[in-house]
Amino acid sequence: MTRPRVTGILLFLTGLLVAIGLAEGALRLFARSNNPIARQLSAWDPYNVKVEPHGRFGYRPRPLAVFPYPGNTRATENAAGWRGPVVAVPKPAGTVRVVLLGESTTHGWGVNDDETIDAYLRPDLGAR
Repeated sequence: MTRPRVTGILLFLTGLLVAIGLAEGALRLFARSNNPIARQLSAWDPYNVKVEPHGRFGYRPRPLAVFPYPGNTRATENAAGWRGPVVAVPKPAGTVRVVLLGESTTHGWGVNDDETIDAYLRPDLGAR
């Protein structure tokens, strides 16, 4: 290939990437508006405004976010931004708390709120 042809292809690809980036930015701005079409559009993006930065390197779900999963299941975040019931802070006297550490399995990826590990542990530990 000749040098002008390679330059033309690179300019075309650069322009295409810039156009795609601008289009996505415009769609994301439009999706934040209070417009019925924008609400339908944002419903197609499963992570649209559902996560937020947390700390220096992490992300966490936004409070009250709902994550739809395949198979008609979904995860619902509580008002504090965690899955499960909101807990009292500070901890009431006589209350024992258990913290589950993990990733998607611990969070309950792909299962409903009543099918997570903590949902099964809560009544069992509460009875003890």
